[in-house]
This record gives sequence, structure tokens and C-alpha cells, in this order.
Amino acid sequence: MGHPLSDALGMAAPAATLAELVTHTGGIGPDSTQLRMAFWLNEKHPRHADVARTVLKRVRQSGTRGAFSYNNENYALLGRIIETVTGQRYEVACRARVLTPAGVSGALSPRFGAFAAWGGWCMSMKDHARLVTHWFGPGRPLGMDPLAGPHVEVGRGRFYGLGMTYKRQDDGLVMSHAGAISTPFGPKTGAYMLRLPDGTVASMSYDVAVASPAAFRTLASALAAALRETPIR
Repeated sequence: MGHPLSDALGMAAPAATLAELVTHTGGIGPDSTQLRMAFWLNEKHPRHADVARTVLKRVRQSGTRGAFSYNNENYALLGRIIETVTGQRYEVACRARVLTPAGVSGALSPRFGAFAAWGGWCMSMKDHARLVTHWFGPGRPLGMDPLAGPHVEVGRGRFYGLGMTYKRQDDGLVMSHAGAISTPFGPKTGAYMLRLPDGTVASMSYDVAVASPAAFRTLASALAAALRETPIR
């Protein structure tokens, strides 16, 4: 994960590593996808290459290397690297290596497929929960010690890495992920996942405009309390 972005892409690129892309600490920015996503709705093919070209043409990045700054471009670049390194379409490469081993179904969304690596997948919430359990379950390497991999402290006792937010508690780590798509005069939707220290996973989707970190923290606290009071077996 310490490989330079330039090596992974095979061309000159900003001084960032793969680990820094994963943790949004490579200094890449500003996030060009925010203004372009509305124009890419209903496209089938990932726009990873387009985002990569924008980043690589930039004279100067706006971020600070080493500082956390959430930017979809980081995961678009990772998507482009997957395509480059495997020589396969992004969806094919990910299905073979991530979805199929977990026994789940999923495909790029007909509405959001262009976003691919940063928000273009479509699957049932049951499969979403099964995917998280397979890769981040208590008995899995990522579930037992996720902080052994790339991560960054983001404040309030939380860490970010591999698309997840982690929070330490007395009984272990609580993991969560919040994803939201909200375009002007367009769709407002997203999904949320919570994994408790005992391995219980709750996954849900929604069709309202929710993007506030404070709102997600409130949701996480309420869900955790509800799941502890009524364990799911």
C-alpha cells in the first residue's frame, strides 16, 4: 500500500501513495466529481479514467498531504488503478475478487454506474450485510485488527481506513460506513452500515437527503442501542 501513485498508474502523478488514497490523506483536490456527477447519471461505464485525467492535469493539488480530506477522486483513482493493473473491467475485477468469495450478488447501478469505485454499486441490503460480515467479521483479518492496515485519525476518537470509520469502545471496535448521493434537482439517496464489536451488522438504504456527519453519528448511536437491546440471531 506504500506504492507511489505514479508507479501504480505507470505515469507521472501527484506524490501520493495507495495507502494515502485509501485514507484520503494524499493531498488530492479539489473534488471535481461534485460538480460532474449530475451530468454522469444513467451512464453504464465508470468514469475513473476521466477523473484520473483531471487529477493528473492539475497544476497544483489543493489538499495537504498527510491531512484527512474526504474526496471522491481518491477512490476514482483506485478504481482506475484496478483497471490498469488487472487489465479487466472494474466491475469484473471486483466481482471476482470481492463479491464472489463473499457469496453475494451485486452490479454497477444503471443510475449511478459512472461513479463505480466511489458510489456506483447496487445490491440488496441483505447482500451488503453479508459482504461486510465476510470481510470485516470478528474472525476475519480485517475484522480482528482493521487498524493494522492503512488508517488515519479523524477526531472524536475515530479512525478512517478502507472505506470504514472505526471507533474504539470498551468491548471493541464499532465500524460504520455512510454513503450519500445528493445532486441538484436529482436523486438524493444513500446507504448506511454499522458493525458492532460482537459482529452484528445492520445495513440500510434511504431515499432522503442525508449527508451530515452529525446525523450519521446520531443514527449510529440509536442503532447500536437498539441492536444491543434486541439482539438479532
